[in-house]
Amino acid sequence: MIEQYLTPDTPAQALEFKQLHGNDAIWFGGGSKINAAPTKTDKTIAISLGKLNLSQIEQQGDSLYIGAMCHIQQLIDHELVPVALKQSAAFIYSRHIRNQATLGGEIAARQPEALLIPSYLR
Repeated sequence: MIEQYLTPDTPAQALEFKQLHGNDAIWFGGGSKINAAPTKTDKTIAISLGKLNLSQIEQQGDSLYIGAMCHIQQLIDHELVPVALKQSAAFIYSRHIRNQATLGGEIAARQPEALLIPSYLR
């Protein structure tokens, strides 16, 4: 159960918190998986990524960059996101969950039934 919630202002500070607390700490994005079975954590410290400006979606040359804190609903709504990725994101059943869940969290959860992850392969 999470007992302490840390909110770093910079990526360097987030890494310092993780180094300081080691295996007692977990990264916290949207939080849709942190207390839900089967991905519920046994860690006692959450390190929030909320202030780190990691939710952007932007085109740079021929590449599309999507930040780890990008919410799944944001993928569906953004004009630069390819249709196949929007469709796989829509398989997350609840708009409420899609507004909470982040791309980084979906990847980190490593759930075998997740349809979103294979959509990133090109």
